[in-house]
Amino acid sequence: MIMLAMLAQILKKHPNSINILIATFIFMTADNAYIVYDIGFILSVVCTFGITVLTPILKQKIDEKIAVNLSAYIFTMPIILYLSGYISIFSVLTNAFISYLVAFITIFSLITFTLFSIANYKFILYPVLFLGHIFIKLLYILKTINFNLYVPNFSIYMLIISYVIILIYFNLIKTTNKLKEKY
Repeated sequence: MIMLAMLAQILKKHPNSINILIATFIFMTADNAYIVYDIGFILSVVCTFGITVLTPILKQKIDEKIAVNLSAYIFTMPIILYLSGYISIFSVLTNAFISYLVAFITIFSLITFTLFSIANYKFILYPVLFLGHIFIKLLYILKTINFNLYVPNFSIYMLIISYVIILIYFNLIKTTNKLKEKY
């Protein structure tokens, strides 16, 4: 998706995220048709679609970081329920919290690795290793306090109905917002 977005910018075109997602989906499935059976691929495509469609609507009411997490949660929830029957109740909050830490750790790790590459002293890596250890402990703690909701017999029909309801509901909100702006 990043390569297609960059290509669009080089060609002085305004990239449409949905079109780029569809093109990426087509390229990836053309390369390997069996990828459509990969749960990670399915969740990634659905999550990206949800973020692209819902985040602009939700960030009018809530913080953008929470809007992104909530958009991903709303769109992946039916698939997760279909596959496992369980859904995490606190995952939106924990993901919002964790995403800030992941961003910090990633940047800190890149800086540390760059310094290590230049100086080649192992002690430079100790703070990152310690931070990573703390982060893993934090994830374990969050995992133990997490509550899952069990939804028995979540069928393929309920999966389809869930997406129809999600799309109708947020399309109504989008239409209502446009009408408010117009009048």
